[in-house]
Amino acid sequence: MARVLVCGEDQLTILRIGRELAARNIAYEQQKAQIKKDDLARFDLIIIHSSWKMPNLSGFVGNLVLSHDRPVIYLTSQIGIGPFRPLLDDPYFAFLDDQRIDAELGVAVALLLKTAAALRDTADKAKKAAQRADLRREMDLCKKRLIDRGMTEPEAHALILRTAMDRQISKYAACVVLLGENKAESN
Repeated sequence: MARVLVCGEDQLTILRIGRELAARNIAYEQQKAQIKKDDLARFDLIIIHSSWKMPNLSGFVGNLVLSHDRPVIYLTSQIGIGPFRPLLDDPYFAFLDDQRIDAELGVAVALLLKTAAALRDTADKAKKAAQRADLRREMDLCKKRLIDRGMTEPEAHALILRTAMDRQISKYAACVVLLGENKAESN
């Protein structure tokens, strides 16, 4: 279940936001005072109303959005978007008129949560693919060095697997160990 932090001091607006979130079974907490970035880890989305008093609010929001740490919805009744203009195209940011909370907030929350989850999933897949590529490169290098020492490719592969199992380490770590031993023997 998604958890949302609502930051603002206008109690009527907070009540309207709470009603919209409750209608979608989304848990939320209200924050009136300043918040530390470390405290944000408990939340999946941050909704900030322009009534929230925080020094350098635009810098705080900008850092959250651009680091893709947490998606942010900024609510205001002011016409100008000012310092938030660079964030408008970012998938982790939504800028809403607080007069349209009833019509737009639920959709914005659902969309940002879904987008953030998809982006995290894509980043995780990319990280795993990079790790697999690193393992493949390390294993190929290790096999090449072992073959240069006179082993066949199946023997080199078996040695890597046996080293990993005997030492209870990953194949990547086994390659590092074997390459280190290979280096020591060649000196």
